[in-house]
This record gives sequence, structure tokens and C-alpha cells, in this order.
Amino acid sequence: MSNRSLLVMALFVSPILLAATTVEASSSGRLRGVSTMRRQAIESCTLHAHRHNIVPGIVYSARGGGCVRTFSNGMRQVWRPATSHIDYRKVCSPDRFRTVTRFRTVFRCGVAVRRPYQQRIRIPGRVRKVAHRVHVAGAWVLQKPDCGLVGVGSFQ
Repeated sequence: MSNRSLLVMALFVSPILLAATTVEASSSGRLRGVSTMRRQAIESCTLHAHRHNIVPGIVYSARGGGCVRTFSNGMRQVWRPATSHIDYRKVCSPDRFRTVTRFRTVFRCGVAVRRPYQQRIRIPGRVRKVAHRVHVAGAWVLQKPDCGLVGVGSFQ
């Protein structure tokens, strides 16, 4: 093969090989290549309608009727299930118009005469509050530490 064909093959094949494997540190300190397909498994939760991504370093458990995931650094997160709440928005009705009859006084030969005329007036629209339901998606929320000291110890 020529140098040109080797260079073209290296440019096309190397990104594919790099995307298929990632470098991960093992417990003995040396580096090894692990396929990304093998590293992650998905498991449905028995308590709520979400899924657990089984990844090294994350432990899932059920405590107090809720899901808890603990990371390898000691941090804990609790699953807040999906809910909904009532939100209010302002709805403005359109302006309305009405024709009214008004009178103007005109003096004719010193005698006051009332002359009618039509005038269109604007009636402003009303603003009212309309309630509508808003869906709040479920999410993992950081669990607060039990002790009263901030920044001391791990999250428990």
C-alpha cells in the first residue's frame, strides 16, 4: 500500500475505534479500554416510573418509600416523582364598543335647542385569572445532610 492510502485509512478508521472504546482507570491504577456498550445497563424502577442507569460507582436503593442513588464520593440524591400543580395566567378579553346618543345645545335665534348626535365609546376588556394545570417532570434532587453543620462530613 502507498503512504497516501495508509493515511486515508488511518483518518477514517481511528475515529471509529476511539468512539467504540473509552479509557477508564481500574483499581490497580493501570488504564484499560472498556466498550461503552458493556458499561451501562438500564433497569426499570419498581417504585416509580423512571429507569436506573446501572453505571459503576452508583448504587440504587429504596428508602422511606422513595428511590435513593448514592455516588462513590458519598453524595446522595433522592428521586422526586413527577407531579403537577395549578398555575394562574391572566387572560384579557377584547375591548368592546358601543354607540351612545349624546345631546349638544345649539342656540337658534336666542333659543336653546338640543341636537342629538351619535358617539362611539370604547369599553375596556376585563382581565381575569384562568387556572391551568402544569406538569412538573420527575428529577433527581440532592439530599440534604442530616447534621446541622454545613460543609462538614459527607452527605448522609
